[in-house]
Amino acid sequence: MDYSVLVAGFSAAGVRRAVRAGLDAVDGPQPGRWLARLPSGASALGLSLGVAAAVVSVLAIWVLHLLGVSGLSTGWFLVLKAVYGGVLGYLVARWVMVRQLSANRAAQIAGSTDAAR
Repeated sequence: MDYSVLVAGFSAAGVRRAVRAGLDAVDGPQPGRWLARLPSGASALGLSLGVAAAVVSVLAIWVLHLLGVSGLSTGWFLVLKAVYGGVLGYLVARWVMVRQLSANRAAQIAGSTDAAR
């Protein structure tokens, strides 16, 4: 879970920097309905995604146990951790960026007096 919070913190800070530098959040990617329901704060969002990752990990271990996999060699464990960590880091960073851009988009639209937006 701490990994997701760290990735969320750094990703959210990067998005805030990009928006301050001129990135137009209105043209950013649209979040899915479930992603829009998650909290917009970096720490709360990271914790939410960390809890979801923990649930997925427990379910994956349960499925592997049902399939008869009772242990992994050190090499295969390292491969599993590297792949899982990379995929988790990518997904959390992407979801945080999309969520933060959507929060900035809402703030820009709410504060805009331009009728075209």
